[in-house]
Amino acid sequence: MKANEVVFQALLDTKIQYRVPLFQRTYSWSESNWEQLWDDLIEVYDANPRRGHFLGAVVTLPIPDSPENAAKFMLIDGQQRLTTLMILLATIRDLARADGGYGALADEIDDLCLRNKYAQSPVEAFKLRPTDGDRVAFDAVLDSRDPGATRVGLARRYFEHVIRLGNAGGKPLNLADLKSTVTDYLNLVSIRLDQDDSPHRIFESLNHTGTPLSDADLVRNHVFMRLKSEDSQREMYRDHWFPMQSRLEFENGRSELTDFFWRFLMTQGELPRYD
Repeated sequence: MKANEVVFQALLDTKIQYRVPLFQRTYSWSESNWEQLWDDLIEVYDANPRRGHFLGAVVTLPIPDSPENAAKFMLIDGQQRLTTLMILLATIRDLARADGGYGALADEIDDLCLRNKYAQSPVEAFKLRPTDGDRVAFDAVLDSRDPGATRVGLARRYFEHVIRLGNAGGKPLNLADLKSTVTDYLNLVSIRLDQDDSPHRIFESLNHTGTPLSDADLVRNHVFMRLKSEDSQREMYRDHWFPMQSRLEFENGRSELTDFFWRFLMTQGELPRYD
């Protein structure tokens, strides 16, 4: 295990891709999380001189691949933060492109932060590849398309709204300075695991903080921990888990999956405690 403190841009340099594993939940941050991140960013943006802000840890595990392809890492912890920051950068890019007064800023964000410009495969096009449930909406945001009524789409609209409101004093934001605040002044601890570490167990132990894991999250983690091959994980997720999860989720992010498991256990003739 290796740990280094880095600025956010250092995680995006070179041809690289972070992949959210199937045992993780879908994007779950809400307005309270976005608001806290935005307040922290604006405080850094308005400071003179600017100072770094510690955002937390990002835990990754290398995925072996051919050297000509993008360097790939399984994103064990930090999914919510990285997904949110990528959505924010895509929003800044779109507003810079629409404004027309920021020269090459939009292309700079695209080339250095969001895309692998010289990727050999379309699968490697973006530097972050979320889990299946978020991929369509997330790719739409990074492609400057409408992500629809999804949590990813709500995040995109939130950041566009607050950027247009300006800084704490209502003064219009300089988009180049805002981009620099995100990429150059947000500090993270990058922790890279060794191949013999268990990503499932580490994910479960790390996520006692932040947005709490539901019982359904823990069941999913346990199920996919028992499936040893990536092919069997993907088949199980596609054919069984994701259809079940989708039927029990609502647009506001609420899920009945934990309730379903609780009631399912009752069919065995027992009355388990809900907690």
